Amino acid sequence: MHQVKLLFILIVSLCFVVDANSQNLPPEITVTGEQIYCYEAPIPIVTSATITDPDVTDNTLDEIYIQISEGYSLGNDTLTLGVVNPNITASWSITEALLTLTGPATFAEFETAIENVFFETTQTAFTSDRSFSINLGNANFLPSTGHYYFYVADLGITWAQARDAAAAQTYFGLQGYLATLTSQEEAQLAGEQSAGTGWIGASDQEVEGTWKWVTGPEAGIVFYIGAVNGSAPNGEFSFWNCGEPNNFGGNEDYAHITDQSVACPGRIGSWNDLPINSGESDPNNPYYPKGYIVEFGGFPGEPEINLSASSAVIMPRVEAEEQQFCGNEVELTVSANTSNVLWYESPSSATVIHSGFNYTTTLSGTTTFWLEAEENGCGSITRSPLTVFVNDNPSVNDITITQCDDEVIDGITTFVLSDSDDAIINGNSINFQVQYFIDDTLNLEIVTPAYTNQFNNQLIYVRVTNTTTGCSSVSEVTLFVKITSANSAVLNACDSLNEDGFTVFNLMDSNDQLLNGLATDVQVGGYYESYNDAILDVNAIAPNYTNDLPYNQTVYARLEQNLGCYA
Repeated sequence: MHQVKLLFILIVSLCFVVDANSQNLPPEITVTGEQIYCYEAPIPIVTSATITDPDVTDNTLDEIYIQISEGYSLGNDTLTLGVVNPNITASWSITEALLTLTGPATFAEFETAIENVFFETTQTAFTSDRSFSINLGNANFLPSTGHYYFYVADLGITWAQARDAAAAQTYFGLQGYLATLTSQEEAQLAGEQSAGTGWIGASDQEVEGTWKWVTGPEAGIVFYIGAVNGSAPNGEFSFWNCGEPNNFGGNEDYAHITDQSVACPGRIGSWNDLPINSGESDPNNPYYPKGYIVEFGGFPGEPEINLSASSAVIMPRVEAEEQQFCGNEVELTVSANTSNVLWYESPSSATVIHSGFNYTTTLSGTTTFWLEAEENGCGSITRSPLTVFVNDNPSVNDITITQCDDEVIDGITTFVLSDSDDAIINGNSINFQVQYFIDDTLNLEIVTPAYTNQFNNQLIYVRVTNTTTGCSSVSEVTLFVKITSANSAVLNACDSLNEDGFTVFNLMDSNDQLLNGLATDVQVGGYYESYNDAILDVNAIAPNYTNDLPYNQTVYARLEQNLGCYA
């Protein structure tokens, strides 16, 4: 099942005065339709539309507004009326993405007109679906909040006057208030809708730098603390213009929509702080107040009105990001907002090599597939590339580590496992991590530098990971304890003139005694002061050695065969 998340914003630039006493029940509209776009022909934005009114004698409307409220591609998308009715004329605003149907006409005539409004586009690479708002009233409706909005033009109005004027208005039983913009969707609507510096219901007049909403259902909620470099507490939304709020002059305590001429790039609809009367007297100044935003909805106990309806056209597209795999066997997964995906070897190939959201195949190296979202034989215009990177798993060896038994001849001894890293990874230790484990599920990692085996010929496991690609391989390591008797040697030397029992020995003079009768590939690997040092091959002593115990001392020689301990 493919879930499509829709967000609808209706943005209509209108200036008017709302009748504070208007309590008549409004007409209602419902529509159906969520269709997949096919580039071969224009597509209706709904499959059905129904307009009703509680007053059965009221069956006409003056205007209906239909807007591409999300995903609009300026210069590519259009809405057209595909039916001729002498009572209805259609006008298209390319900047607002708004189709206005003007009557007066009956409900039935408008229903037929809505069902014959067609969407088409010249865009070829789709990045988002198209959402449509169909509005019977002259207020903007935002489905994400369920509220209605007006921009009221009123040159020179102060913030306090705007607050009071908004509170004096109602819209079919919904109480008006100076707008509280608590989401990006609301900020976008207000910013694109407002013709200039429109006041909104925010202030830090009570405590400087503590901005809160002071109107509407959100009154009392703190949404921003600080100045230019402040922050929004508890995840609250704020949308200040760059360099704002700055409390310029020390008395800027009220928020308004920034004029587009002074908004920073990408900040259309952002906010600025101003004095209660803006501080400007020149109507041409961008900070001169030109009106305010009034919002309706959100108070408890208010009536539910359905002046607006929403629909969508699904633009077929594939969500395919680069994927990394270790080894040649790959299991690819993509998503789409259609019921199927077609796979091709090139952007222009006519041969479909696979269909579906999952594809298991064998690749010899990095490969790019070209994907097309498809629904009932109609697909996307432009294919989307999916690049699959195939990385080699590290090359590892299964080895046996041979170690001599300790002083207790029982097949249990100590191994320094990291000494065998090079043998496992062929000496290539750059960008590789080597980990040793007791179990084949790789859960019990050996983390100590020196490991004592549990029994002779114990099998342990090594995971070698390429730290660049994340690819890994596992090898098996056998821990073999060699129980071999070795020759002993005795070195004698004359005392020094001091006759203190200390002198210099050349330990290499013992080699003939140590190796007597052994295979020719057995060699002396080093000399050590302790048995354990000899086993671990650490703290070797120099062949020219001065004993540190007078007259008699035992030292140890490590005999090696094939780079492992022999005895």
